[in-house]
Amino acid sequence: MRKVGIARTAAARNAGAPGSENMIDITDENLATTASVLGGMVGLLCGGAGLGVALFAGTAYFAREEDSDVSNIINGVARKGLETVNLPDTSMGNTTSPIQLAGSVGGFEECERCAGI
Repeated sequence: MRKVGIARTAAARNAGAPGSENMIDITDENLATTASVLGGMVGLLCGGAGLGVALFAGTAYFAREEDSDVSNIINGVARKGLETVNLPDTSMGNTTSPIQLAGSVGGFEECERCAGI
């Protein structure tokens, strides 16, 4: 596993630790996949299918390069995206993220209860 040249916070260092309750582990493969998907989605939303495919391919290529400024930026954005998915919602005493709640079996009822619906 190669070292990504991004300044890591304590939460980011522990995000992929065994035994952590993350929805998605932060690994090099997951960073490259997330970067590719995010690039493709931005291209699809901004310029249609052609630009979406081009940005998907471009971000997939640059996310896998080592020691490049472009690679560091793309992997940094992908890392923040994964950290957001894994972010716990502590505002109401919950220790799981809203995305994790929505993905669980009883998540819909839990979200209704928290929203006061």
